[in-house]
Amino acid sequence: AVRRFDEYVCAEKIDMVRLKQVVSGLRKDHKLRELCIKELTRHISVNINSPMHMNAQKVHRGGPELQEWLKALQRCQVIEAVAEALEVFLENLLSDSKGCVVHEVQYEHRDSASRGRLFAVGSKVKIAGEKIARTTTLQGMPSELRSPLVGAFAYDIDCENSEVCLICSLAAQLGFEYLVPTLIDYRDNRHHWLTNISQAHNVVMDKAKRLPNIIMSGGRYDTWLRFVDQPRGKIRSIENFAYKLWLEV
Repeated sequence: AVRRFDEYVCAEKIDMVRLKQVVSGLRKDHKLRELCIKELTRHISVNINSPMHMNAQKVHRGGPELQEWLKALQRCQVIEAVAEALEVFLENLLSDSKGCVVHEVQYEHRDSASRGRLFAVGSKVKIAGEKIARTTTLQGMPSELRSPLVGAFAYDIDCENSEVCLICSLAAQLGFEYLVPTLIDYRDNRHHWLTNISQAHNVVMDKAKRLPNIIMSGGRYDTWLRFVDQPRGKIRSIENFAYKLWLEV
């Protein structure tokens, strides 16, 4: 039967064959990943506490290379946990001839800081080290899971720098561009600013991108510094940029 569009309900189609393959593959090296995570954590701790044996750049948080390896392995653990929970959640649904299942996902508004964004409601998966529980939904799962689970029949579309572009566009339409000069500068020279943030704080570009994103979501420079484990690492030029962004938002 034809139903009226409902912005709070959306059907999700999942390839159960691929999901089972993903879960099986991740389970095979689960113990090895745990061992590697344990060893990397130990090495990072030793490096932090033994500055005489490391150069100044690598002493910070045990060295950026070790940190990135550790986070990549931890990310695999997150993917495995969500994939396993999703498999359990969907296991009793009937699949089609290609092994896919379809189920409805409810969406809801949350606190005002989310600025009207809708969040998928699903089975929650609490991940150690993450403040907000993930859900067994396309929105809540790690992005690496979407490609194998829906890549054969769907596209994962992401609008780059969307919130900044929308605010700048709205300001232009209303004649208020003079109120958002920093946002416009960031929109037009995004790579320049992200490179500055990345180099100033010695973080990868993906983490540099999170600074404007956090500010756009109501956070501050201090919020981002805690995210990158540099709670006392303020740099004047980046602080000024972040403060101006915050004022304009």
